[in-house]
Amino acid sequence: MELHYMLDTLSEQTRLDGGKVRPVRHDFSLEPWLDALIEEVRPMAEDRGLTLRLHGCTEVVHSDPHLLRRLIRNLLVNAVCHSRRGGVLLGVRRRGDRVRLTVWDSGPGIPPEQQERIFGEFVRLSEEGEGLGLGLSIVRQLAEVLGHPVGLRSRPGRGSAFSVEVPRVDPAPGWILLVDDDDGGREAAAEVLRRVGFQVVAVAGPFEPPRHWPAPALVVCDYHLGAVTGPALVADLRARYGVLPALVVSGDSATAGQTVLPWLGKPLNPGLFRRRVSELIAQ
Repeated sequence: MELHYMLDTLSEQTRLDGGKVRPVRHDFSLEPWLDALIEEVRPMAEDRGLTLRLHGCTEVVHSDPHLLRRLIRNLLVNAVCHSRRGGVLLGVRRRGDRVRLTVWDSGPGIPPEQQERIFGEFVRLSEEGEGLGLGLSIVRQLAEVLGHPVGLRSRPGRGSAFSVEVPRVDPAPGWILLVDDDDGGREAAAEVLRRVGFQVVAVAGPFEPPRHWPAPALVVCDYHLGAVTGPALVADLRARYGVLPALVVSGDSATAGQTVLPWLGKPLNPGLFRRRVSELIAQ
């Protein structure tokens, strides 16, 4: 296991043991969040000749994204460390009012009598195991802090599937769709709006809301979104919803003259951003 993962694990365990971890929950889209997490762990999998795949991730959930990320990262790293062939799959499925995230590995499996013990501190089932034996202990402790049930299905010789269930969210009328492929900018803008009570679904690229969702009250999008532009994305959404207020944001001042949509420059001024959003929704 890479040294920085081991150091992160020790630091995480210390904070959990000290009772210093407090969740800060809000609604967020799994899509950009999981995409980034998969890309973080992929080099580790490829170094071992393993594939790492993600299946289904368009849901919106209510949790602490930073703590949940650490939990899922530990499950992915654990799966990579114990898989000897094939690959690892992270699957996302809706289950009523919850979303189940499951990590399947192709490892040796865990005997039934060991499946509770594996979540203890400094536990490794074989001398050949990698790491400090803290990863799954941290998973359980983070799950308890978040109030998210953790599950395990495993058969010796058939691999294991670790899962966590997270509350699912369907946006209420008045929600805002925020589209920005810059992770830091997207989360900062979303936090500005959440602090004044807006429900925000923040995604990294073109996003088609599920059919049962109400129309967004506003679309906030960066001008440059990889292969598409923000105005083109707004046009696609308006073809579905009809009238739909929109605000384009960009660090490229030249784009202000390339769209008829309302425009704000980056970096965003929080007060001006909030005021412009409120004005557009009120129109």
